[in-house]
Amino acid sequence: MVYEGLTCLDLATGKVLWNTTFDNVETSVGLKVKQEIGRAALPLIAADGVYVCDFTKGERSIKKLDLSTGAMLWQADKLKKDDIVSELVLDAGNLIARFGGLIRVEQYIPGMNGNPDVYKVEYAFEGTTSLRAYDAATGKATWHTGDMELADNFKKGECNILSGGGQVYACGEKNMYIFEASTGKLLKQGEYNAKAIGKAKALYPYDGIFMVEGEEGIAQLDADLNLKYATNTGLCLMTEMRGDAFIVWTGKKPDDRNEFIRFDPASGAIMGKLEGCYRPRFDTTGDRFVRFDNPKVMMY
Repeated sequence: MVYEGLTCLDLATGKVLWNTTFDNVETSVGLKVKQEIGRAALPLIAADGVYVCDFTKGERSIKKLDLSTGAMLWQADKLKKDDIVSELVLDAGNLIARFGGLIRVEQYIPGMNGNPDVYKVEYAFEGTTSLRAYDAATGKATWHTGDMELADNFKKGECNILSGGGQVYACGEKNMYIFEASTGKLLKQGEYNAKAIGKAKALYPYDGIFMVEGEEGIAQLDADLNLKYATNTGLCLMTEMRGDAFIVWTGKKPDDRNEFIRFDPASGAIMGKLEGCYRPRFDTTGDRFVRFDNPKVMMY
């Protein structure tokens, strides 16, 4: 895959099997160069074919292609010019597309009058969030959250979706929802306490229940979407596992790894917090780390 097209290769021989159009980038050139990446979801490869959101000029639609030949099996209705498709998932014969999402905006501004060149990278939300479902066998549109009356402003949601067992899981600005994948029927909903954690940014499973990462904290909901906890962590920039330690990076900006907390995902408790610790080195267990404070090196 490249930004301007897709190529399928035989893994055994390296032989090119087929090529097709694909466009994930929008570029403008003038006094500054601007490139937007991520306007179309990456292709979704499945046993019955490959699903492609093709934003190439003149195409702008979701397609299903034959894995062996690249032949088009179906093509859904044309999309609008300002549509963003950020994610594709497949569940129980249903293709679910999440519209709206974060895109990467890169800008290059040439230096002038003695000023240096400037290169900037930002992430911006574009489009309107909705879920649209298609029959995976035919491409026929089956349901759309835009036709529903949901409890919050789902159109501004920025969180990923999950699927499994014929169900689709998604977050709005205040609530988490479970939809039936085949019909779009709303099965369950529950608040994740946006007042404590901010708008949902990431959703993932944890021991059979759900974790919601917000702008300013982390919440946990059980399988029935009952809230178990909602912990404010301060600005929640990124989370990661270091051994058995769940680390939440806080601070001012994502590339400033200078402040973190250790978080207990089972209880929602903050186990410890440290500031002024730039890019610590954790051991394989996550229970210890090295802090560099020139000229001192300290083990915690």
